Formats: sequence, structure tokens, C-alpha cells
Amino acid sequence: MTAKLSKVRGMAHDFLKTSAFSYIMITVGAVLASFALEEFLIPSTILDGGVTGVSMRSSYKKE
Repeated sequence: MTAKLSKVRGMAHDFLKTSAFSYIMITVGAVLASFALEEFLIPSTILDGGVTGVSMRSSYKKE
């Protein structure tokens, strides 16, 4: 019984470890993307694709 409980705890620990790593990497990617937009694309008035590009275009028209 103890070995089975230990295995379940190990699986839960592995799941939490991989989930935490995934969330950290998503956060790092979002920070890098926002940095690139603010420092490179917006000052150069280069439009991005997708929803970000649409919002950038609408903000340029308002100015």
C-alpha cells in the first residue's frame, strides 16, 4: 500500500513540475513578445499580423 501511495505522490509531483514549467515558459514568452512590440515594432510603425496588428492599426488611425 505504501509503494502505491508513493507512486501516486510521485506522479502528482511530476505533473505539478511540468505544469509549473509550462506556465513559466508561457509567461516568459508573453513578456518577450510585449517587449518586442513596445521597443521595436511600435516605434518603427511596423504592423504585426493578427489581432495585434488590427489593434495597432486602429491606434495609428486615432493619432
